[in-house]
This record gives sequence, C-alpha cells and structure tokens, in this order.
Amino acid sequence: MKKYLIDQKKNYKADYGFINRSSAIFYVINKKIKTNLSILNYWKIKNNVEVAILVTFRDLKGSIKDRKIYNFDNKNVINVNEYPFDEGSVEIEAFGKQNLRIPYAAIMGMYENNDTISQIHSYTRNHSLIEIENNEAFTNVFESCWTTGDIEKNTKYILIFHNGHTEIEKQNANLTLTNCDGKDKSIKIKIKKIKKFETIKIDYSKYLFKYKKFFKNNFAYGSINFKNHSSFSRLMHMKISKAEDDLQVTHTNFNYSILNTNFIKENQALMKIPNLDDELEKYYTIVYPKYAKGNYTAYENEKKKFVFKKNMPLIFKNNSDLKKIVFQTKKKHFPARIVTGLFGYADKKKIPFECSLGIVHPQRRGKKFQWGSVGCNHENNIYLENYKEYYEIPKDIFLTFRLYSSNKSEYLEKKFEFKEINNIPKKFQLIELFENYKSFLNNNYGYLSLWSNFEGFIAYSLLKRNKSISIEHFF
Repeated sequence: MKKYLIDQKKNYKADYGFINRSSAIFYVINKKIKTNLSILNYWKIKNNVEVAILVTFRDLKGSIKDRKIYNFDNKNVINVNEYPFDEGSVEIEAFGKQNLRIPYAAIMGMYENNDTISQIHSYTRNHSLIEIENNEAFTNVFESCWTTGDIEKNTKYILIFHNGHTEIEKQNANLTLTNCDGKDKSIKIKIKKIKKFETIKIDYSKYLFKYKKFFKNNFAYGSINFKNHSSFSRLMHMKISKAEDDLQVTHTNFNYSILNTNFIKENQALMKIPNLDDELEKYYTIVYPKYAKGNYTAYENEKKKFVFKKNMPLIFKNNSDLKKIVFQTKKKHFPARIVTGLFGYADKKKIPFECSLGIVHPQRRGKKFQWGSVGCNHENNIYLENYKEYYEIPKDIFLTFRLYSSNKSEYLEKKFEFKEINNIPKKFQLIELFENYKSFLNNNYGYLSLWSNFEGFIAYSLLKRNKSISIEHFF
C-alpha cells in the first residue's frame, strides 16, 4: 500500500481551501440511555460568520426519517435531543456564505441517564464532493488507538461506523487486537454491503472471550482496516453494559504505524496530566501501541524512564505526583502526532471513561480561544494545563470565561488577571465561576468558553453524574 500522509501542518494552519459546509455525524441511542447533541454558534462568536444549520435524522439503514432547519435566533446553543427512532444517526451540517475554514463541525455528543454520563466530540462526517474531487479526502479505514480496559463479561465492545454518500461493497475487515505484551491477534470480520449513509455496528466482544487466555482479561488495544469511499474514516468505540443502562464512548484515531505523519525537527514533546485524584478511584495515561516507527523514550516527571518497544502500549498510573510525561528521541526527528489517552473511573462498578489526546510540541499551533461542554444536571469541573515550555508567556495573563445557553443570546462572563503563570489554578468549578449556572442553562446543556492572551493552555471538561464520569478536551 502506498503510504498516505496525514499532514499535521495543514491541520495546524486550518489549510482546507474554501469551505462553505462544515458537518458531523453522530450515533444516536434513544432507549434507556438518551443522546443530546449540543452545538455552540462558535462560527458567529469566534469569526462573526452567520450559518444555517441543517439536521438530518436517519435510521441505522440510512433511510431519512426527518430533516429540520435550526437557527440560533435569540440563543447561542442548539440542543438536539428528540428523535424519530430508537437508534440511528444524525448528520449536522452548517452552511455559510463566507469561508468556514474547517470542514468538520465542532459539536459535542452526550449520552446519559440518571446514573451515566459520557461525552464525545464530533468524530466523523460525510466528505463534500469538492474534497473528493480535489483529492483532499482520505477515506479508507486504517484506524486504531482505543482500548477495552479490563475485559468484563457484562460489557459489550462495539465499533460504530457511519457510511457517507457512496455505497460500499461487501468485504472482509481486518481487526487486530493487541495484548499488553505487544502481541497481536488478527481477526477477519465479514462486512456486508453498506448502503449510503448506513450505520453499522461491529460487536467484537466474542473475540475477547474466545481468546481470553491471550488477553488474560487485561486491556486489549484495537486496530481495524477496511475499504470506504466517502465518509471520514473515524469510528466511535462504545463500551455498553449488556442491560444497555451504562456506557462510555470514545473515538478511534489514525493508525500511524501504517499511515504517515509529519516528522518535526525537535527531540522532545510533552503531555501534562490533569490532577484528577479528588474525582477518580483510578486513572491512567496510555500511549497506544500503533505509533509511528522510531526510537523514543518517555519519562515520568523527567525521571523514571520508559522505552518504546515495538507494538507495546505504555501505561502510566496517574496520581497527584505525576504531572507530565516527557517524550524524547536522540535525533531531532520526532513524529508530530503520537496518540495518547486518559482512562479511568470513579467507581469500579461503572464502565470506565476513555479520552483520546496527544502530545504537545513547539510546532503545535497555540490557541487563544477554546470552548467545551457543560451540563445543568451535572457536577462540572474545568481543568487547565499550561505548556509554558513552548509558548510565550505575557507579562500579565488574562483569562475570560463565558457561559452560553440554549435559551438566551446573553452570556455570563468572569474575568481573571494573573501576574505569574504558576499562580493560575489548574481546576475551576463551574459553580464557583457562575453560582446561578443551573438557572441560566435552564435544565439543558451549554458551553463554557475560555479566552486568554496566553496561547499554551489545554482545557478539559469533566462531567460527573452520580459515580459516572466523562472527560473531554475543549475544542
């Protein structure tokens, strides 16, 4: 296979040409667990661009059940939470007269009941014809970078794929499950012909139990390959209880042991770990096994050394002492993308969360403005990690938080000023920022934005419902 380059430089520059359509597709479950899709009008807030929102509701077979136009009149947030089916997909498309710059829409999906919460940012979309004609769309599926966690008999492990506007012929998918020793188990899975806009669910649970001696009921790490013609190749990975009353979701990522990424003239990169000790019983940082080939080492707090071994995952047990992981190579030839993840739980009885992340290095583009989801009926915490090693620190550092809701155009605002970056709290509670956030959000989901003149912050949103916890990074 000819190696395809996943160009991170293009991503950093948002260099996608003229884009007047930005979109996302989400899996929807409407049973014991409900789905809420939350859209912030960031096009207007960030770039003063007006958009129209078209939402298409499809069943699992890809048949249209409804199509609606939404607008942001007198509000900053749209929440989609009523569906004409028990299970299916929703495609959200934003159309603008001006350049929207980025073809994937920054939207959050929340899956919840009274005892469960899981969140995921937009993970796939149907490519436009312009992207395909311009050879800007890489569609074949070479995905990886998810884990089962401890394999549980009462949990189903499912990959969810949304097809785009082109039918896919029947085929065999190649599923590879890697154990903690870096050994692979290769499995052929028959996939029938996939209709236009059909959603398929690949339940691979039986293989985890068939080869339980191989996995020793420990973590299994997955990769999958198959042909695809029109949708973005990303999949959702869902862990759901057999009773379908508890679930956690994450998204897959490119398999960089097969696909190419840029290599940068640096010999170091970082990942800083939010301190979640107060919230979680256990949590880990994972470096997934399918990374770009090379000789790398990792250090806990620049001290304890871990050597990357071929096809081996790295697992770091997190606690308040583990503040960062330093990735190094002897030569100034470092991959621009290494996929990492946060994984953990507050209660062993609940399905653990998984949040897909990555490394930070000097060539990564900084952000002044970012935003993440918050919920009215949840405990909401925001965690802030700074990468002062790579970004210029202003003399005075300003933080501006704004809270947006789905029932009014006004927002709430809180400003801070700091003389020293080390004096900035690493945890903010929504209730401390805005005491009246529940009445302001009016029993629904909203968004919290952060603006700062320091471009090296990465923010995380933690939602907690009873003993279920979900974490996602800000856009």
